[in-house]
Amino acid sequence: MLAQAFSDSTVITSEGLIINNKRVIDSIPFPKSVLLDERINIALDDEKNIWISRAMKVLCYLKKSGYKKYITYPFNQNPKTIFKDNSNTIWVSLGIDEFHKPKLYAIKKGVVTLKAVFKNNINYIVQQNSILYLAGDNGLFLYDLKTKKLHFAKNTEKINIRSVFIDSKQKIWLTTYEKGFFLYENQTLHSFPTDEEHYLNSAHCIIEDKNEFFWISTNKGLFQVSRKALLQTL
Repeated sequence: MLAQAFSDSTVITSEGLIINNKRVIDSIPFPKSVLLDERINIALDDEKNIWISRAMKVLCYLKKSGYKKYITYPFNQNPKTIFKDNSNTIWVSLGIDEFHKPKLYAIKKGVVTLKAVFKNNINYIVQQNSILYLAGDNGLFLYDLKTKKLHFAKNTEKINIRSVFIDSKQKIWLTTYEKGFFLYENQTLHSFPTDEEHYLNSAHCIIEDKNEFFWISTNKGLFQVSRKALLQTL
């Protein structure tokens, strides 16, 4: 279940639950998920409209209606992720299926535009300056918002990337299935020693606390590691 900050003291989950201090205080009746392989997403735009994905559709719940009305954007593939960039454009990646290749769309002021077609799924999107980092089943792509050109990050084709994290110093970190986590810097991948049980090989995501410690979630629990200590191993 994914969540987004909803106010200064609440978050809203992809299921429509509004939570304050770990307690549900309200909810929005989003449609229930009906597909077994459906990935449920949520994003908030600059007007606090809520964007979610359900069964080959993206729905935009309008704040001005008290989240009672929504706009439907139909697709013929299941959305893998939804992301709002710094210009309030909504990006939607669509998953591969028997009849379709993965695609990347942008939604701006209600207009849907196809931006790229891929061979493999895009699972995660994050922005740094004018670059979108697109984490895929087979590597990392960089989409330049100024030139509208797509570039592949060399030497990443053999890694299945789960997420991309930009730390407090603007360094790029990748978490992967089965190959641990990496620092991507100056077009180079840097790997790190794993733990004794190899639990970090399957890293989900990274967050950073105020003391510059990374917290890395895995299939086997949560790991803490010093950002400074990691960089000293390079």
